[in-house]
Amino acid sequence: MQEENYYYMSTGTPTYWPTDPQKTPDLLDFFVTKGLSSTYADVTPSFELSSDHTPVIATISSSVIHKQPTPKLHNNKTNWDTYRVKYLGMHLHCKMTWKCHITKKRKQIDLLTKQMSWLLGRRSKLSLENKILIYKTVIIPIWTYGIELWGCACKSNINIIQRSQSKILRMLVDAPWYVSNETLHKDLNLKFVKEIIMDRSRQHMSKIETHENELLQPLRELINNRRLKRKWPKDLI
Repeated sequence: MQEENYYYMSTGTPTYWPTDPQKTPDLLDFFVTKGLSSTYADVTPSFELSSDHTPVIATISSSVIHKQPTPKLHNNKTNWDTYRVKYLGMHLHCKMTWKCHITKKRKQIDLLTKQMSWLLGRRSKLSLENKILIYKTVIIPIWTYGIELWGCACKSNINIIQRSQSKILRMLVDAPWYVSNETLHKDLNLKFVKEIIMDRSRQHMSKIETHENELLQPLRELINNRRLKRKWPKDLI
């Protein structure tokens, strides 16, 4: 193709979707052109047919085709400070207690849940699989952000998040009152907040111990001078 100056056009995504779970999707459908600029052509998939192949449609124009950019969660101009505060609820301040931070997270979760009630509510027509997927990708990152730090909070403060998550799971599956929270977590294959704190803390400390940056060395050392019985992140593992 290079010797003949041929050029291929494709969607960049698989077009063959095998029914056998042992096989992986593959890109089999594409176009081969010569002497045609990519700015005057566009390739899109067609999902109207129900088969193991996704047809591709090529559009060739006499003028430049303006393609819409691919949506992304962030870009190089993202203000991460604003993102952490607005979307992840991370309000760290030396004069605030862990209960203040956790309460802010709980209020943010409650507000987001109300806004998405038409998707996650008991009357939603979404499948349970899609509801769980939304829960994992939208709601869980809010309260797990910074969990390696606020996981040191006392049991009563951590239970604030746990109660909030249990209510959401009940709403997702429309569970009756006699179904226990333990049953919900087990059937949905979801961990309790305490279990996630332990897992994330182990991962955090494991990364610190193998990190090359020498400035992280103090985080690996044990702290002997402690104020009262306050927990430290390393105590969680």
